[in-house]
Formats: sequence, C-alpha cells, structure tokens
Amino acid sequence: MKKILCASLLLILTTSSMAQTKPQNTKQVMNEVFNSFVKLIPYMNNEMKFQDPNSSGIIISNLTNISNAFKNSEHIKTFQTPGFQPSYDVVKDHLQHTIEAFNTNNKLFARTRLKATASLCISCHTQLSGGKRGFITSVNAVGRGSFDNDFEYAEFLYITRNFNKSVRYYDRAIAKRVETNEELKKINKKTGGVDSEGYLDKSIGQSLKRILTTYTKVSFRPDKAISLLSKYENDPKISKMLRDDVKEWLKQLKVWKDSKLVYSLNKETDLRTFINKYLSPLVEENQTVEDGSQDVTLLVASGFLTKFLGQRPKSDLVPEILYWLSIADRNLDFNFFFSLSDVYLKECITRYPKSSFAPKCYKEYEQNVIFGYSGSGGTNVPEEEKKELKRLKEYLPK
Repeated sequence: MKKILCASLLLILTTSSMAQTKPQNTKQVMNEVFNSFVKLIPYMNNEMKFQDPNSSGIIISNLTNISNAFKNSEHIKTFQTPGFQPSYDVVKDHLQHTIEAFNTNNKLFARTRLKATASLCISCHTQLSGGKRGFITSVNAVGRGSFDNDFEYAEFLYITRNFNKSVRYYDRAIAKRVETNEELKKINKKTGGVDSEGYLDKSIGQSLKRILTTYTKVSFRPDKAISLLSKYENDPKISKMLRDDVKEWLKQLKVWKDSKLVYSLNKETDLRTFINKYLSPLVEENQTVEDGSQDVTLLVASGFLTKFLGQRPKSDLVPEILYWLSIADRNLDFNFFFSLSDVYLKECITRYPKSSFAPKCYKEYEQNVIFGYSGSGGTNVPEEEKKELKRLKEYLPK
C-alpha cells in the first residue's frame, strides 16, 4: 500500500513539474504536440476506437497535452509574428472546443474537430519549406503501417512537412483509388446499378490539390506541378469535374512557368510590384475568382506573402499583407486548407489600427459577416457578431 501511495505521489509531483515547465523554443513545443498527436492517430483513423469508453483516458490525456503545449508557449517569439499569430490563436481555441465536445460525450463531433485540426496545421506548415529534416524525430518513427491507406499516410506526411514524400504517397493514393473505382464500376454493372461518379470519394481531389499546393505555395516549382498533374488531365478514370479542374490549373501553371518569377523576400519594392501585378487587379477589375480560375495565382501569392512575413515581420507593409492574405484565403476557402481569412483581417485591425489598411480590413470583414448571414429571407446578423463588429470598429481612428 505504501508503495502504491509513493508511486502515486511521485506521479503527481512529476506531472505537476512537467505542467509548470514551459517550452523554450518552437521545436520543443512541436515535439510536445506531435508526441501526443502520434498517439492519437489510431483513434483518429478508427471511429470505433474513438467511441470506445476504454479509449477515453488516452484520448483526453493527449488532447490536453497538445492544448497545454500551445497554451504554455505564448512567450515564444515565432508564434507572436504576424505570419503565425493568427493560426496560433485559432488552433488554441479550436483545441479547447474539441476537448469540451469530447468531455460532454459528443465524441463524433470531437473526432471531426480533431481531424480538422490537421487542416489548421497545414495552414501554418505550408508557410515553411520541408525536406528530410522537415519535422521532429518522434514523427519520423511513424511509418506507413500506422495508417489504413496511402492517402491517410500522405496527409500525415504533409502535416509534418515531409512534402516531397507526401507527394509520392498522394500519387499512389490516386492510383489506388482509381483502381477501387474501376472495381466498383464492374460490380455496379453486374448488379444492374446506374453507373455514377457519386461513389467517388474525396481523396482523389484532395490529393491533387495537395500536390498543386506543394509546388505553388510551399515552393515555387510550376514545372514540377505540370509534370505531375499532366497525366490526369485527360484520364477517363478521373471524374470530369476533376479533369476540368486539372486543365484549368495546368493553364495557369504554364503562365507562371513562363513568367520567370524572381522576387526577393527582403525587398519591399519587390512585394509592391508583386501585389500591383498579380493581386490588385483581382479586386480593382472585379475579376471572378470563385470559379477557380485564379487558384494558382492565389496559392503562389499566399506562399510569397507568408514567406515575406516570416522574413520581414516588422515591415510597414504587414497590414497590407494581412489584407491580401485574407483575400487569398477567402477565395481558396476550405478547398485547399483551413481558411484564416477573417482571422487575418482581425489581426490587421487590432494590431495595426493606425494603418491605412485597417479601414479596408474592417470593411472586408464587415462585408464577409453580412454576406455570411444573408439569404433569401434577407440579412440577419446575430447580436454576437454585431458586438464583434462594434468592438473591432472601436480600434479604428475616429
């Protein structure tokens, strides 16, 4: 009995000591986050395991570890920069609500939110380059055998910034899913069912978008994107909708390939030239962007702007960059990664209220809110949103 009490006391003291220890740098934070994230993978990928009451302890423990790792890292300068602060704030709030959902026995919703956390990670990690040392040691120990299929493994590699390897597995995932779809067609034909694209899952489209993002936003290599995506342009085994998307992307990629884009991340004059040439016309000329015709431009711009923020976080152009990042994210929306559009606008207003772009950011945010709550029955903005609009407007000069 004494041994048990001593062991329990030691565990409490150790846990308390660890909880009070704050990480000293970004690498330590991400080590803590991904050590717990790796342990959650079997439960994220298996609904029955996630719902099993016997799994509750390990799930809530690791969710809490991840949440605390972020909460205890507010002092780290990387997370305070304009490029990372928006996603950092969102992920903290997102994790807290995920834990609350799990604790109130809304496990299906909690699992959905946990899987959505991956998209949040991607929004942040695509600001950085990858490579063999793209992430931490503990993650490198996770192999293909930990996942049910190539797509899930590719997503994991993508989240952990092993972009080159993820592309290889996305390519495999597409090939495998195409085989599955062909088998489904044969079965459908034998059973007299109607041949339809309705049973095609989303992994093919998501894989194609990840490949495109890797060679536009993460690294500017349109030639590589063209090489990888061209084989799908006229593939009859891919749905017509996806073939049309690929054709549009290839058309845009060829323009960028010929543009010989060479800009310095250290020169504000280059940033100004880039914005004037590629982004301003989208707003000033009311060009249509929702149809995907500017997806490649927006991805390239998002990559260029976030990398500039990383290099020049104190630049006078930061408020304007946040505005354009919002425009890019809003139009790319969730098709490519978790949208931080409104968060960028709030960051522009609250951190740089005296900037000439703060009123533009407020106007854009206000329009987004009104549009979001408008429908056939008119506009019905909730009181909570009205209060938020009022709060943000108070930051602006009178």
